Amino acid sequence: MSFFVVLVVYLLYRKGEGWHRLQRRVWLGNWWNVSGDKGTAVGRFIYLALPLGGLASAYWLLSPMGLMGSLALVLIDLFVLVQILGEQSLRAHFDDYREQLVAGEMMEVGAQAAKDLGYDNPTDSESAYKLVWQALARRAFIDFFAILFWYWLGESFFGLGALFAMAWRLIFIGAAHDSWFFKLRHMAGWIPARLALLGYAFVGNFSTTIPVLMRSLTDFHIRTSRLLCDGAKAALVVDNDAQDEGEKPFERLFQLVQNAELVWLAAFSLLAIAGA
Repeated sequence: MSFFVVLVVYLLYRKGEGWHRLQRRVWLGNWWNVSGDKGTAVGRFIYLALPLGGLASAYWLLSPMGLMGSLALVLIDLFVLVQILGEQSLRAHFDDYREQLVAGEMMEVGAQAAKDLGYDNPTDSESAYKLVWQALARRAFIDFFAILFWYWLGESFFGLGALFAMAWRLIFIGAAHDSWFFKLRHMAGWIPARLALLGYAFVGNFSTTIPVLMRSLTDFHIRTSRLLCDGAKAALVVDNDAQDEGEKPFERLFQLVQNAELVWLAAFSLLAIAGA
């Protein structure tokens, strides 16, 4: 069933925008505000344990119920994954940045990217362009690929795919407020970020991307956004200063990310069919 769930989620996320009406993401953000004292072990435990415990209970209750229980679990998986996907499709994110860039709002869009990344505002158009590139590569990873990875891992080995995927999203939200979750997010993103780079190598310039990937295997401190940005530029063999995409800036990055995700979607689907 994990193959079916992954395929449906991919088609929803990549092929349309109307599915966003099904999202009720506000509860995720509000949950952080009402889940107890922040910065304490008790508050963190409540923040993670209650939603994950509730979902685990649903798995436990429905798993022994045969076909009807299995169908109910598929619907639960689909519902959870739709809630934790990005608030926009990848194309919509790229188009939003591109429209501002074409309109001459480079510094404004660079400041928006810097805020998303947790960096200082850019000082010139060149640094703003680099920040936008980095923010887009990171957004594609956080909103889809990392969720796909954790769903597959949890489903394949424990039968708890949606639980693992929700844990990733909760950790990501918590990382914006708490240093402990920030470190946990870095660790949780270490393996999938390098797999994303391997996907870049498969669909881009393999010989220039692999050295970036190999160096990253011994670098436990590089930020995920920086790693993905470096890997994407290596895969596209684009200079740091290159802005050669005419009226559609970032289009080559979009195509690279989309093709790399298709590679891993196929790989995860084959593993799911094989029972891995």
